Amino acid sequence: MKLIDANSNCLFVGDKVRILSVDSCMNIGLEQESIDALLSLINTIKTIREVDELGCIWFQFYDKNQECETDFSLEPKEVLLEKPAKAGMKMNWPSIFGKKEPRRTGNE
Repeated sequence: MKLIDANSNCLFVGDKVRILSVDSCMNIGLEQESIDALLSLINTIKTIREVDELGCIWFQFYDKNQECETDFSLEPKEVLLEKPAKAGMKMNWPSIFGKKEPRRTGNE
């Protein structure tokens, strides 16, 4: 499955992307504090940690006090590729879903 960003770039685990929107998270019954935290991520740059079976890309962030780690997902069209991961880059974090993720090979 190809993951395509807002500018038609292919995305892979490890890529750094700019968050353009969090609209896909807005209608899932979150508390206002969580909504505010997600909205604060717009225009920030995050690293793609994982991809789920539906093609959503997963990220991680910490609360404003750097105390609570949270995973969240977005649709690929809600981000813009800023810096591709290096081909063959190894990830230093555990898999959320326990499966092998698409990685850059250098042929993209």
